[in-house]
Order: sequence, then C-alpha cells, then structure tokens
Amino acid sequence: MDTVKKVAIVIILFGVGVVFGSWAVAENASKKMAEKKELAPDQVVASFYQKWKKENKPLSDGFHTFKSDMTGDFKEYLSGFSGSFNPITCSASFPSYYSISPPVIEGDNATVIWNGSGIEGKANIGLKLVNGRWLIDSVSCEE
Repeated sequence: MDTVKKVAIVIILFGVGVVFGSWAVAENASKKMAEKKELAPDQVVASFYQKWKKENKPLSDGFHTFKSDMTGDFKEYLSGFSGSFNPITCSASFPSYYSISPPVIEGDNATVIWNGSGIEGKANIGLKLVNGRWLIDSVSCEE
C-alpha cells in the first residue's frame, strides 16, 4: 500500500506542476501580447526591420509567413513576390544603416518612411490597426 500512496502523491504533484507551469506560460504570453498592442507604428516597423536584417534569406525560407506584425494580405503579397530586389528594403541588399520617420496616423491607418543608407529609394510602409495592434500592410518603393 505504501507504494500505491507514493505513486498517487507523485501523480498529484506532477499534475499540480503541469497546471502551474501552464499558467505561467499563458501569463507570460499574455504579457507579451499586451506589450505588442502598445507599440506605436514606428516601433512596429523598427522591430520588424531589426528581425528582417538578421535573416539570411527571409523571403525564400518563409520567415515572413510566421511574422505576427504583418497583415495576412501583406504576407500573401510577399509569398508571391518574384522581383529581383528585396521588397522590404527596396534594394538588392540590406543597408548597414537606416532611419525610420515618425508615423503619420490617420484613423486606423499609418505611414512610416524607412530610408536605408546607400540605396537609391525609400520605402513607404503602410500599417493598419487590427484588433488594437498596428500591423504592416504594405511597402511601396519610391526613388
């Protein structure tokens, strides 16, 4: 009988641990989502470009399909893109330095200008407010 009691205690403790562990993970995820909801459009763009810069081949490896800071329409656009340049940076390579303008917000839409050093054009980034979060919805290249 002692063995049965010990096994029962272990099972109960394991179950309690799983419940508390799951609660901690859910709490952490909830905090991170709340932090993302509070990001201004220019902060969303800065975060996105920092991550994009670290990727070797973000379009060909499907990196963009997992991004939570883009709208579904923009992900589809990137998935079907077949140009000879990077549609995110508006150039063939990622510049060593870039700047991001303050956002221009008009209702549920915002525009941020991303300008990379040493490239001919700049990127006008369009964002939409979706469920309380700013998401990148378009990038149009300008010379």
